[in-house]
Amino acid sequence: MHRRGLGLLPLLAALACGHSTGQRGGQALATAATDDPALACVDGVLAASQVVERFITGRRPEHPRSRYFVLKNPPSQRTTGMIVAILPDTGKPRRLVLEFGWPGPWQGEGGMKPPPRDQGMSNLEGEALTDMGTALLRDLRAECVPTAPGETACMKVNEGRVQRCAIGT
Repeated sequence: MHRRGLGLLPLLAALACGHSTGQRGGQALATAATDDPALACVDGVLAASQVVERFITGRRPEHPRSRYFVLKNPPSQRTTGMIVAILPDTGKPRRLVLEFGWPGPWQGEGGMKPPPRDQGMSNLEGEALTDMGTALLRDLRAECVPTAPGETACMKVNEGRVQRCAIGT
């Protein structure tokens, strides 16, 4: 019985070291329902992230390499989730893209008419979400697509209602 306990020690050590040595992608391959190593790695990073409460596979059939995730402690009650995608949809990853709804006066809670909003507060919430998103993108690049060139670039799209951040070409 005592020897069986020693057999678990190398396994526990390997699991503990996987996170610190950048091996999350390998763990994700075992748990993800995908043949795409980069996407399996994204699943692993999202599952291990301190800011992600839960994630689901892509809801857009035109973007199968996307994931929608809900934040644990979002700075805004109006924007609680983000979408991250590996583009193009097939083949070698060239770009990581993250999007979220920019908090603003047009957003209501639960389909209700939005209350009057302080634009300054909306901007602070949006900047905090951008910081969280860009940090996550950097983690995804380091773990899953280390050859993606460039730095994170963000811009508002859809008449300022959506923030889009990307790494790669």
